[in-house]
Amino acid sequence: MKADIDIFVVPKKDADEYERKSVNKLALMVRQFFDDEIMEDTLVAIAEKPLQGEFAGNCHNIVLAFMTDLIIARRAQGWFWVRGENPQRTQQGITWEHSWLEYNGFAVDASELLKERPDKPAISIGEAELYYKAKGIKKIIKRRNAAQTRRWIVKRAKDEEK
Repeated sequence: MKADIDIFVVPKKDADEYERKSVNKLALMVRQFFDDEIMEDTLVAIAEKPLQGEFAGNCHNIVLAFMTDLIIARRAQGWFWVRGENPQRTQQGITWEHSWLEYNGFAVDASELLKERPDKPAISIGEAELYYKAKGIKKIIKRRNAAQTRRWIVKRAKDEEK
């Protein structure tokens, strides 16, 4: 059963044929993850509404769920959970932080909300450098691969037990 989720590519204007093929291949791979029904936690996280006072999109939970689903399915090789900030955006004096995924030089954002269909989940995929510019990301706070993400999850679980 195919997940009802939009996956769209944001192409670089001067992308060569290899870049266009690479980003489209990644989009097909992400679609296949959902079609293979390995992204259950991701779909739950996407459907969650942010808590009062949180920025819309719930990006940190979505990315953690996405990486967790990939780790469990043993398909996380080459994926990174990236967290950055845009100092131009603040809410109640707090700098906006954002999480997304990266794979092979492309940014994958599963917290996108489309204006024409705000209730339907959407994932954007595009060149990481352009993504940083579009989101106003000025600083990368943390970049975690699958092993680092697993350690982060285990550490948080141990902290919760205390």
